[in-house]
Amino acid sequence: MAYPITIVDGRPQLDSLPVGKIVNYPLEKRDYRPFAQFRLCVNEEGLHLYLWAFELEVSPKSVQRVCLNLCPGQRKHLDLALFGNGSARLSIWEGDRVLEEQPVEVHPLCGEDLQGVYWGGQYLLPWGEIRRIFGRDQFQQGDTVRGNLYKTCDDEAYFHQGCFFPVDFQSIDPYGERFFGEFAFTR
Repeated sequence: MAYPITIVDGRPQLDSLPVGKIVNYPLEKRDYRPFAQFRLCVNEEGLHLYLWAFELEVSPKSVQRVCLNLCPGQRKHLDLALFGNGSARLSIWEGDRVLEEQPVEVHPLCGEDLQGVYWGGQYLLPWGEIRRIFGRDQFQQGDTVRGNLYKTCDDEAYFHQGCFFPVDFQSIDPYGERFFGEFAFTR
């Protein structure tokens, strides 16, 4: 089933956007499966990405990641990684090689609610960057793109590998496009 990326006018109203949940931890043999969520939308500014995960103790090796191919006719995708130490990196991939990579500023999303203590961030990919990378000017109702979202940690004490769409984490390219699912734009 395709996850809906909402097309909004003006400032995104976070509470009105559909929530995607990362609950698939295919290799986990214990009960350590951090609950992670995301929301995606586009407006006149660009693509808004909201990611957050519920973890009491956040390892610096904890990662929330979104990979999206915004022009499925191309073999190019973006990879935005938010790290538990507060840093973030945006990489542009073509096939199995990195074309460019840079640290980016992400507006932090952290706090506590009825579900627990969470951390994450909000990132805006402006239309100018979408045009530069993918050659796209807009998205309309019914357009589809491909991608996946991940919650992982390589720290042995908190080790986990979660995803939105099914992934073989033992493969050579768990963040590759063969594990991408469909995202559909809706109003």
